Amino acid sequence: GYVYDQANEQANALKTKRGLIQNYLSQQDATKIPSLKIGIGTDYEALNQPQEASKSYQEAYALAWSARQFAFASEALKKLGTLYRSYNQPESALQVYEVLVKSEQQAFNFFGLMDAYDQIGQINLDKKNYPQALASFQKGLEVAKSFKYQASYLVSKLETINQISP
Repeated sequence: GYVYDQANEQANALKTKRGLIQNYLSQQDATKIPSLKIGIGTDYEALNQPQEASKSYQEAYALAWSARQFAFASEALKKLGTLYRSYNQPESALQVYEVLVKSEQQAFNFFGLMDAYDQIGQINLDKKNYPQALASFQKGLEVAKSFKYQASYLVSKLETINQISP
């Protein structure tokens, strides 16, 4: 699967990854399946099949979450949110990023949590939902201040909203 990915042969990569999933299922070893499902989603994206990519990311998230593999759950949600944003589905993306907040909190991934709040803020800013954008960036800033990271970036976002919101 990796070789096909590197050669940009997504159809062959998909076939190989599906075979690996079947192999892991027959061995009753589901721990490697979430990462394969994420890879399958990425392959579907490359093949311009967004519905299949979305389905694969959702399956990856569900499997990873149930197995308490929070890093894979978060990765699947990030890819799903990005997919929805790239296909101009901001409401779906918002829902995904809100779930991502919970996943990142569960994983104690403060960088991921800060990024999730940033994504929610960006989407709301694009939609001119200034109060929601402001609230999201403020939450991100609180997280950033707790470990002194990128606070100035989020402060600039807050200042921008304060300048443009009615």
